[in-house]
Amino acid sequence: MKKITLLLLIAVAFSCKKTTMPEPDPLTTPEYNFDKSSNSDLMFQDGESVALLTSDDRCYEIGKVLRVKALSATTIEVANFAPVDIADATILLTVSGSEKPIKLFKIGKIRAHAVSVIEYPFIKGGAKFLDTENREVDMA
Repeated sequence: MKKITLLLLIAVAFSCKKTTMPEPDPLTTPEYNFDKSSNSDLMFQDGESVALLTSDDRCYEIGKVLRVKALSATTIEVANFAPVDIADATILLTVSGSEKPIKLFKIGKIRAHAVSVIEYPFIKGGAKFLDTENREVDMA
C-alpha cells in the first residue's frame, strides 16, 4: 500500500470505540457522526492520572484541534480536542502521486473531546472518491 499522509485542512479553530462503516456511494463522500456514546468515546474522564492527561496522544496543535491519525494500514483515529462540538468538517487525504487532495470523509458532527476509531472508507466501501476539484479518483 502506498504511503499515505493525512492532511487536515479544517477551517475551524478547533480508548476508542470502533464505528461501523457506511457503504459510500461511488461518487459521494462518506459522512460520519461521532456525536453519541454509541459511536465515540470521550478522551477525558474523571479520575485519570496526570500522566495520562498529559500524554503524547493528547497533544495537539492549536490550529488543528480536529485530528485524524493513522493507527494501522486500515484504521484511523478521529479526535476532537475542542471543548465544543464541531459540525460539517471535511477530512482531506493527500496521496503521493495524486495531483489534488482527496475528500476522504465528512464529519456531520463530532462532540466536544470525542475520539473514535474507524476504518479508512476505501477499505470496505467503494474505491472511488472525489478530489478537492470534484474530479473522480479511484483508490483501488
